[in-house]
Formats: sequence, C-alpha cells, structure tokens
Amino acid sequence: MSTLDRAVLAERAMAVNRHLSRRPATSACVAFQLGAPSSYADAFRRLEQADIIDSRLADQLVRAAGFRSVVAHAYDALDMRRVHAAAVNGPADLRAFLAVLRDARVP
Repeated sequence: MSTLDRAVLAERAMAVNRHLSRRPATSACVAFQLGAPSSYADAFRRLEQADIIDSRLADQLVRAAGFRSVVAHAYDALDMRRVHAAAVNGPADLRAFLAVLRDARVP
C-alpha cells in the first residue's frame, strides 16, 4: 500500500468513526422503546425482532458492527479484501438502514 493509500484510508477511517460515534442504532432502540442495547449488534437484532428492519439488513449490519470492532480495536490483522468489500458494500447497507429509520413510525 502506498503512502497516499494509507493517508486516504486513515482519513476515511476517521470519518467512519466520527459518524459511528453518533450511535444511531442505539438511539433508535431507545426511540422505539426497545431498551438500551449492549452493542451495535444487539441494537440491530432488537430492531429486527421489532420488525423495524428485515433480517437480511440486520444480518448485514451485525456483520458490519463486528468488522467495525475488528478495525477499531485491532483484534485481528486487517484483511484488505474485507476492507475493500466493506467500503464498496457498506454504504448501501447504511443508507438502507437510515431510510428505514426515516420512514419508521416512532411510538
């Protein structure tokens, strides 16, 4: 990976972390009176069980939450193919999640 690529990756990672720090999944659980989840994965499962998001989207978001933890906490060495796949596919899943929240009725 070139120096430029590392700089771009670092910049993108900071942007993702900034956005993730807003914790929309956990806020959504509270807004829908689903309780306070213990993790992002728990939040997405609660939203799935309440029929707010479908199981396919929940599965994708749970996997993304796990990937985020690997990246943020450096649990494992990064698989650059997985990083690339997350960069390509992740935004669509996040947009789908945000669209569901936008259109959902809060009790």
